[in-house]
Amino acid sequence: MDIKDLNKSQLILLAILVSFVVSIATGITTVTLMQQAPPPVTQTINRVVQKTIETVIPDTTQKVQTIIIKEEDLVVDAIEKNSRALVLVKGAPTEEDKDGPTLGRGFLVSATGLVLMDGRIISGDGKYSASYNNVTYEAEFLGKDKNGLALMKLILPKDSKIKSFEFTAFSDSDKARAGQSVIALGGVGLDIARGTILGFGEESLVEAPPVAEGDQPAGGLPVLEKIKTLNTNLTLSRSYSGTPVVDLDGSVLGFVLIRDSKTIIIPVNFLRSFIDNTQIKG
Repeated sequence: MDIKDLNKSQLILLAILVSFVVSIATGITTVTLMQQAPPPVTQTINRVVQKTIETVIPDTTQKVQTIIIKEEDLVVDAIEKNSRALVLVKGAPTEEDKDGPTLGRGFLVSATGLVLMDGRIISGDGKYSASYNNVTYEAEFLGKDKNGLALMKLILPKDSKIKSFEFTAFSDSDKARAGQSVIALGGVGLDIARGTILGFGEESLVEAPPVAEGDQPAGGLPVLEKIKTLNTNLTLSRSYSGTPVVDLDGSVLGFVLIRDSKTIIIPVNFLRSFIDNTQIKG
């Protein structure tokens, strides 16, 4: 049969057959030559083939980088973040102390200068100041409650270079869990204590009225109101009263009050309503 007598379909099949035979012959020839070629030549050819495959089919797998964060680094960051929110509260100047006597610590809870502190160290009357970031500001007393919480506000002078104060955000204390690490910051300088949450408890911070012997009211002594507290293994000194307890994220979990050498930590969720109500009254 003459090739001129083939139709289009037959010509295509013939071309495919020829191409197939040529490919097989080329492969056999290539393998034979590769086996006979010296090693340097085969290594060069293999590298060219590998690069060609990488170009045609790129590697789409993504490398996952694992970052290990040490607890020590979290502690350092939490301390640095919260130490700037601590203030040192002072009373009115005296002849002996022109800067005013140091009363205790408090900490900023808003950018507007609200300071939460232990209400036992101030009477509510008189003149107060507070040292923040090595600058002394006039402090206005706003109020305190029966549990011993007090709220003050730092007054920015008109020529102040800053327009707001650094403060630390509150966490959700209801989500605190036993075994969680916490940090307490306090002292006239800056003292640090690390501890662990043990759970929740209840304490009465309201002092019972004195009752003379033999003058007990009918029905017995009144039942004192108790509030929720955060139990930890922290045993803190008096200098920590009025300071925060924070988690490893640097958020405030609780507020320290020292009563009769006992460490009491009030969860921040209880503090929110006190702060809101007191600043409105103030």
